[in-house]
Amino acid sequence: MRKIKKLHLFLTLTIFILNLFFVACTAPTAQDSAQQNSAPQTPTPQGNFYTLSEAYAMHMLKLEDLQIIAEYHNNHLSCQTPLDSELESEIKEMWVKKFREDPNSLLPDFELHYISSVYYYGVFGKDSNCYAVFIDYRGIIIPGDYRTYTIAINGITFNFCAPNFINALVIYKPIS
Repeated sequence: MRKIKKLHLFLTLTIFILNLFFVACTAPTAQDSAQQNSAPQTPTPQGNFYTLSEAYAMHMLKLEDLQIIAEYHNNHLSCQTPLDSELESEIKEMWVKKFREDPNSLLPDFELHYISSVYYYGVFGKDSNCYAVFIDYRGIIIPGDYRTYTIAINGITFNFCAPNFINALVIYKPIS
């Protein structure tokens, strides 16, 4: 009988200790409480950038789209319909993220305020979700050989004058 009482006491103490351990492990921490009480987080923007050549090769752009983009770009024009300010912010944030995550980036410490302008050339694609933008960050001093150069895609030319890493004419496609 004595052995049964000892076993019963041992099991009771073991269960008590395990319950304490379980409660301690599952109790909310100060960090959990802070996260629950904080304001809802803004969703992280997500999207992808494509060069004009990539977008054209992937059939995201038609030849006519390239012609319109070249007209705007080469004549320093912007689309008459302004780019939505939230989308412009998303594009800037994603561009900064792109630079920071690229192990070969010439500007690994790239910051949002480095972007001086985003020129909007229109929205294209069969689902109207490919935004043609020219991202300019001439506001920062970057040593480089400023030169005039042209890229051509299927006979349509795009003219530039800067180191080719100081600005970018790209297609931004948000992830829906």
